[in-house]
Amino acid sequence: MKRTRLLVATLLVAGAAFGVTDMNKLPATVKRIDRIKEAQADAKQQKKALMFVMSEVKKDGNKYVLEATQLMFQKLRGLCVEVYVDFNADRGKLAKVLPNVNAAFDSEAAKGPIPRTVVTDPTGQKIYAIIPYTPPGPLGDEMLKEARQQIQDALAGKLQTEDVGITSSKKREIAPPSPGKKDGTQP
Repeated sequence: MKRTRLLVATLLVAGAAFGVTDMNKLPATVKRIDRIKEAQADAKQQKKALMFVMSEVKKDGNKYVLEATQLMFQKLRGLCVEVYVDFNADRGKLAKVLPNVNAAFDSEAAKGPIPRTVVTDPTGQKIYAIIPYTPPGPLGDEMLKEARQQIQDALAGKLQTEDVGITSSKKREIAPPSPGKKDGTQP
């Protein structure tokens, strides 16, 4: 019985640390838009950027959206204070608090499916990077590597361009996830 409890506790902690299975319950490190003031204070104190990830993640939602959202949080963790923006419920709140971030989500650089990500300075005023949907795999890894470098440069005061969209030198076409069943499988 003691071993079973230990195993269950270990699995619960591992699940919380390594991935989000129900995005309605985000990891403790990810703040909601309702806690933006706290996120800004944390970013300033920790000398990190603010990362806003806009997605729509429901327990029974699209598997590809969920995976891409988790990937974004995992790959840029430690470099940014993370803020989740629900595609449907939080856009109005974001527009009132940080209209420039809200507008960046609709910019040409962010076009494509969700999740979309905007990374800013700790105040949320200066945009460091706009990251469109990043698919799992080599293409997404390349985009996140480029984004990570751009964010590090911005934090070090070395960002030399106003063109903050992550597109790489290669022309990349990001196709939306294929429509399938709600579980992400094909009909």
